[in-house]
Amino acid sequence: MALLQVDNLKKSFNNKTVLKGVNLQIDKGDVVAIIGPSGSGKTTFLKSINLLEQPDSGTLKLNDDQLDFSKVTPAEKLKIRRKIAMVFQNYALFKNKTALENITEGLIYGRNVSKDQATQRANKELAAVGLLDKQDFYPAQLSGGQQQRIGIARATALDPEIILFDEPTSALDPELVGTVVDDIDKLARNGQTMIVVTHLISFARRVANKVIFFEDGNVLAFGSPEDILDHPKNERIKQFLSAISKDH
Repeated sequence: MALLQVDNLKKSFNNKTVLKGVNLQIDKGDVVAIIGPSGSGKTTFLKSINLLEQPDSGTLKLNDDQLDFSKVTPAEKLKIRRKIAMVFQNYALFKNKTALENITEGLIYGRNVSKDQATQRANKELAAVGLLDKQDFYPAQLSGGQQQRIGIARATALDPEIILFDEPTSALDPELVGTVVDDIDKLARNGQTMIVVTHLISFARRVANKVIFFEDGNVLAFGSPEDILDHPKNERIKQFLSAISKDH
């Protein structure tokens, strides 16, 4: 049985249709990379799954929980967000909170975990990304790569069923990309289900077992990295990959 199933997801902004009836089915342990040109709806799709954007229509099923996007209740929204965490392109850390506090906040106030337990869990996740010694640092005192890894630790501390990553490496200096990729690769090997929007084809090839190509608000192709990245049959995907390889 699929862990996550999205059917006919549609979303418009100001009479412009951004998502045109997207379908997705992923199983537990899948790492799905979403690639495609800018403006094709990739980030909107991620935010719709996590209900940071409210889709106009469609349905979502996560394990036994099912909801209709056109009439989501606050309780349903909260339930889904407790099971799906998100790591943002621009880190989205609280500037006035330390690395440790950025992780414990969601546990204490979102999950009603005691402060001691939240601190223990946060320290465990900081250690997993190699930043336990930075627990008392504020975001401004950390590099972009370190801030992104705090974001990853914050997501994993919530023990989500799925983690969504929106271009997790795009705001980083090139020499910092590797550490973040390593952290995500480690999560993949540990069986964490993830959906990753990325422009780095080498990253998609390394961590994903399924690849989606987005074009103009819809899924143009869905398959293995070998099918989509190494031996694409679709001319549009060949053209895109060729252009990307020239840029990198």
